[in-house]
Amino acid sequence: MHTDTCVHIYICVYMKIQLFLLLLLLLLLITICCNKRMTSNVMSFKMPLRQLVKSLNQPLLLLYMIYNILLLLLLFIFLL
Repeated sequence: MHTDTCVHIYICVYMKIQLFLLLLLLLLLITICCNKRMTSNVMSFKMPLRQLVKSLNQPLLLLYMIYNILLLLLLFIFLL
């Protein structure tokens, strides 16, 4: 019974953290896009966006994956 409540709380916290991270990521993308657009307003909007995705993609995805793996490991520790 006790472990079930622990896991339930953990999953809730996990989902909240995921939502928070997604929001942060979106904010980061929006601010960088706005900055790029202001500095290069002559260029089209698609080009800076593509460059942004290329530059941010790998490190952010890697961090996100590592973070998820760590959380899953914690969840398994909770279950054991």
